[in-house]
Amino acid sequence: MLRRALIAGTLLLAFVLVAVLAHRRPAAAAPPPATHPAARAPAPPPAAPPATPPAARRAPAPPAAAAPAPVTVAVRAAWGAGPADLGRSRPAEGAPAGPMSLAVDGSGSVYVLDQVNARVQVFAAGRALRQIPLPGDTFQDLALGRDGLVLLDRLARRALTFVDERGTVRHEVALEGAGVPEGGGVTGLFVRDDGAWVEVEHRGLVRVADAAGRADPARPTQPGRLAADGRAYLRAVRAAPDAALVLAAPAAGAGELALLAQPTFAWPVQRLSALESDRAGRVYLGAVVADQATGDEREVVVVLAPGGAEAARLTLPPRPGPEEQLRPLVLGADGAIYQLACEPDAAVIRRAVP
Repeated sequence: MLRRALIAGTLLLAFVLVAVLAHRRPAAAAPPPATHPAARAPAPPPAAPPATPPAARRAPAPPAAAAPAPVTVAVRAAWGAGPADLGRSRPAEGAPAGPMSLAVDGSGSVYVLDQVNARVQVFAAGRALRQIPLPGDTFQDLALGRDGLVLLDRLARRALTFVDERGTVRHEVALEGAGVPEGGGVTGLFVRDDGAWVEVEHRGLVRVADAAGRADPARPTQPGRLAADGRAYLRAVRAAPDAALVLAAPAAGAGELALLAQPTFAWPVQRLSALESDRAGRVYLGAVVADQATGDEREVVVVLAPGGAEAARLTLPPRPGPEEQLRPLVLGADGAIYQLACEPDAAVIRRAVP
């Protein structure tokens, strides 16, 4: 009997303990009420990007209704060595060659570097005016100086050659030295009131000759091309496939290059072909763009107002020739854009006023 009583007591105690533990265990959380997807609270917005200065924003293109600037043919010169011709060479082995550069003075006279014929061909009102003989056929760029022409030879002479209007060599200045490790790295020539500057690898400039045309032993540098109004240094680079960046830094002081504008294009940018400016503070960016699907190509010039907003846009025909050109697109001293194209039957120089 005693044994049965002990067993019964043990079972009763176990039952009491199970009941107490069950009472203390927390109840499972009730599921949230169903909510229609449209009624759910929106997710918190992503962090806002840092504010972009107005000058750094992509400027919209001019209204589609704006009439495009007329593009006219200023010069058409047949290929050849005659008095009114421009030279072209297409050897079986070697790179094809044609006129590589041009410059335009304030009266609209066009100076074309006809290096195949070892001369500068001068055109006025669409007709050949005169020829300036050169001491060789390896020059690749030219600029108009105070007393004649300044010519760039990056590879053979590796020098700037100063000639008068009759082609007589006045003197030469070596390219290579401080700031210019090798002549082949020079990408442009710029003659200003304070001397002759060369651009290195599409970046900074080095002054290799002073205002009198003498070699400059100091060879000062600047971070980009000096704007025509003297207020800023400029540089342009490709950014996204369909965009370019125009950078600027104040010429006064030691400010760094900052974003001035980010022009965009309908087609991918193949290469940048010009960066020019005028005394009113406008900047002109040239770009060759192409439709990858169709192979169509064109040359676009974007005109930026002094603050970086897009003021105008010109569309020029493509330059179809395989000839190498160092500076085929320039802003003339007369305020018009000039494009030098090597076409199958002639060299064509087009003119457009933004």
